[in-house]
Order: sequence, then C-alpha cells, then structure tokens
Amino acid sequence: NTQDYISGIKFYYKPLKDLDINFGTAYQIKHNAFDFISINTQRNIKNTYWLPNINIRYKTVHASWSKDVRDPYSNIRTQTYNLNPTSTQLPSLNFDPVEIQNVSLRFNKFDQKIQFGFNLNYDYEDKSSAYRSWIVPNTGQYTGQSYQSGSKYRYSGSFYFRYNLKGSKNWQYYISSSPHAYTY
Repeated sequence: NTQDYISGIKFYYKPLKDLDINFGTAYQIKHNAFDFISINTQRNIKNTYWLPNINIRYKTVHASWSKDVRDPYSNIRTQTYNLNPTSTQLPSLNFDPVEIQNVSLRFNKFDQKIQFGFNLNYDYEDKSSAYRSWIVPNTGQYTGQSYQSGSKYRYSGSFYFRYNLKGSKNWQYYISSSPHAYTY
C-alpha cells in the first residue's frame, strides 16, 4: 500500500524578453506499507522529501535541475521460489524509495544553411537495485537474490551538426554528424 501526500508551489518569472525562469519546490510525505500476509513481518516506511526544481531558458539554451522520488517495487519478492529443481530465488524484502536527481543542458540552432545543437545530461539515484547469484559447482544448483545497493549515476551527451551544401525543391546535398557518449 502506498500513500503519497505532496504539497508544492511553482513560480514563473520572465525578467527579459528571451529569458524564462520556472522554479518550484514540493514537500512529499511517502508512506509505504508492506503486508506480507504472515509470510514475513510487516514493514512500514514513512519518509519525507524536499523536491526542488528549476528550469531556465534563454533563447535556444535550456538548463534544468530537478529532484524526485520513485518506489522500488520491481524487485520485491516475498518468499522463496524453488519450484525449479535447479534454481532457487530467495526473498528480497528490504527496498526503500529511491531519490532521483537530473541535471540537463541543451542548445539548438537552426537556420537554412546550418543546424547544430547539443544535449548534456546527468542522472543520479541514491539507491540502486542489484542481483547476486551463486552456483554450487558439483550440483549445478543456482541461487539468486535481488537487493538494494548503493548509488548510481549516468552521464550522457550528444551533438548534432548538419551543413546544407546545395539543394532544390526536390533534392538536397548536405553533410551531417551525430555523435553520442554515454557512461553508467
């Protein structure tokens, strides 16, 4: 059972003709109750979160930072699964909500002759899901279990460039490139 109580406020500010600023904050109370129906003990998690965000756009440049929370339900297993004679999945009960942050910077320029732009992203999660497994060599018995681990982050970036050489109504010659970089 999940209950979320969220209260927030957002402001829009336009100090210059080409500058837009949106900023806000939210306060979230998240209550997750796990009733494992006598298979395991009940578990109640009640946390509070401060969730700020800001978006700034100046002409064709856009920068943002945001914070959010998501539930960890995808890896929860309430009991041992051992119906397969060579494989056992152990219970995985201790998963907490995950705090997420995103930072982004984008730029685009388009005109008749040249188009280019870039996109940079940074994503951070304070907890991650992992999986451990082991095999008994002489029997081949496989055992696995999900668990909540430490933080994880992702960096990504892309660039787009296109230069129009010649063209008409029905055809066009151009040079373009679109490299991407990603690390996790």
